[in-house]
Amino acid sequence: MARTVALVGALHPAARELALALEDDLEVERVLGLSRHEPPLLGPKFEFVQAGPGDPAFADALDGVDTLVLFPLIDAADRNEEGRRARVLEGTRRSLEAAAGAATVVLWSSGVVYGAHPDNPVPIPETQPARPNPEFPAAGILAESERVALEAGSGDGPTVVVLRGAGVWAPAWGTFLARSLMAPAMVGVRGQDPPLQALAPADAVSALVLATSGRLQGIYNVAPDDWVGAKEAARAAGRRRLEVPQRVAQSTTERLWQAGMSAATTGELAFQTHPWVLDNARLRSAGWAPTRSSAEAFAEAGGQKPEGVLVGGVQIRRGDVFRGAAATLALAAAVAVARRQARAARSARPATRRPAPGRRPTSPM
Repeated sequence: MARTVALVGALHPAARELALALEDDLEVERVLGLSRHEPPLLGPKFEFVQAGPGDPAFADALDGVDTLVLFPLIDAADRNEEGRRARVLEGTRRSLEAAAGAATVVLWSSGVVYGAHPDNPVPIPETQPARPNPEFPAAGILAESERVALEAGSGDGPTVVVLRGAGVWAPAWGTFLARSLMAPAMVGVRGQDPPLQALAPADAVSALVLATSGRLQGIYNVAPDDWVGAKEAARAAGRRRLEVPQRVAQSTTERLWQAGMSAATTGELAFQTHPWVLDNARLRSAGWAPTRSSAEAFAEAGGQKPEGVLVGGVQIRRGDVFRGAAATLALAAAVAVARRQARAARSARPATRRPAPGRRPTSPM
């Protein structure tokens, strides 16, 4: 039976790639893309609806769809934390209400909801409770969006699937991780070599395709089979790694955020320090398998160049998101280097002998 799949948040790069992949799915007849800004032209099945949650055309378009896929949009540049949280959650609720007849609801989330903590298991299974870092507000909003979606699936509600993706470093996705990869050097905290994962965009999309089929239910991690240390990740991506003291990176990030010069918060530093790699066993047992290792995905991401206007962050709206994250850490690195050079110059400078009283210092010339 031909199905209609609706993508709310159609500007997200995962939504665009999913729409292209569904062109080859014989069970899908129509793909609706809903957002307030038109995405690039896609395939013949794709129909764009210029509307967002709360617009009259939004509810009309979602009436009668078979599958709803949600990409929560979080504007990290918005300093009104309570306001943006309310908007995202209200958008999720309105989407679920408008598509009340859908058989399947898929929410694209992120492994950042587990938080980056020193006591995280390696890898993290789906049974681990969500513990988003308070200093990384986008993760908390995603965790609440998950709760709203899962509650909608209780009782006689739709089948709800939550996909928690591992880190996507590909520049085209515009995540805060991708922005750190595009910096002149991958900056890390001195003395820390945390395990990192890189999820290839193609593997993220194949998980989304499987989720839209209606054969999944509940929460699934989407991740490669492995992980690598941060130093090895930098080598795989063809980047230099520059380590700075944590206090330097943290203070620089905080000052730039307070000055409004960067959307990067100090919460990002936790993901360069503590483990948050995901266990993919549950999704693998459902028939999905990654095609790239972490090292291969890092290498692919390192060889790409960003194009066009990016959408990203952790499910985030256009280029405002985490703008300056890489610049923030790069500046922190520059500060640390300058301090080291200054100390080296002082230690190399010959001591100046004070002249005896009543005598003038002599010149060697």
